[in-house]
Amino acid sequence: MKPRSLLATLGIIALCSLCFTGFAIATQTGYILTDYQGTITTVDGKVGTGEWDDSWKGYLYSGNLSTTDSFRVKWAADGDIYYDFWLFEILSDTTNDTGDYVQICYDGSIDGGTAPKPDDYLLNYTGHSNATLYIGTGTGWSTTTDRSVQVASSISASNASATPHWIVEIKFDVGDWMNTGDRVAAYDASTGKTLTWPPNSNASVPDGYGLNEVSMETIPEGLSIGVTVLLSTAALVVGARYFRKPGRITH
Repeated sequence: MKPRSLLATLGIIALCSLCFTGFAIATQTGYILTDYQGTITTVDGKVGTGEWDDSWKGYLYSGNLSTTDSFRVKWAADGDIYYDFWLFEILSDTTNDTGDYVQICYDGSIDGGTAPKPDDYLLNYTGHSNATLYIGTGTGWSTTTDRSVQVASSISASNASATPHWIVEIKFDVGDWMNTGDRVAAYDASTGKTLTWPPNSNASVPDGYGLNEVSMETIPEGLSIGVTVLLSTAALVVGARYFRKPGRITH
């Protein structure tokens, strides 16, 4: 879809959505990512040439917005299961510390809350080798195995930097979720620096997650992250996604 067509489509959706009432999205205002349909990525902890070009790219915060530490996301169907594919490139971390971690949080119903509920999930990847999945209990987190996850990482160079740095690739079973509340984070044990998106968010407080808007389209060619965020924010302001669909479809 061309950028001009995308603008027109978002405008139409936004106008139509004004007819829907009674639906609320509980996320941190102004923090939105667009989960475009992409290709299946080999989860090996290394960035192959072009394999993440079809994904949405965002940057992490540690006080201020980082200019080097980023994450990417896209979705794809692998057989009968829908997955989100995530890439973290922490250019500021060039060491392999056991205390390092990456986290991804999902609020499946986008209903927020001050504590994780049974529709909330937390993937915690620690020490460059251990992935643990948690589900909300209403007051905290409990381990679960009811969703498939695959994680791999390395200290390697990529197109983003010739200096070997921390790279993490993740494949997460999202089932029939459409839009979700999302939070991502990375911790560098060698510096004690925590990076998050949205900024100042907490894994155990879904009210502070950002909005993950699923798109059935591939990412428009030449569409920059700035334009993507601007369009997503405009759509949110007029309530373009205040309704949910029953499941993902493929073209």
